[in-house]
Parts: sequence; structure tokens; C-alpha cells
Amino acid sequence: MWGQMTNISGNLAVTTVVGRWNDAVEFSAGVWNGESPTERADG
Repeated sequence: MWGQMTNISGNLAVTTVVGRWNDAVEFSAGVWNGESPTERADG
């Protein structure tokens, strides 16, 4: 049970880091494409 809980929390941490990294990549791509950062942040 404790092993499973540790695994789940570890997966959540990885998912969060990957999600933030993807946001950063998309933000950079938007800037390079000449898009406004505020438009990008609004989705």
C-alpha cells in the first residue's frame, strides 16, 4: 500500500513538472511565432 501511494505521488510530481515544461515550450513557441504572450496565456 505504501509503495503504491509513493508511486502515485511520484507520478503526480512528474506530471506537474512535464506540464510546466510543456507550458514553457508552448509559450516560447508562441513568442517565436510572433504571438502576444498575453494572448497565449489566455488560451
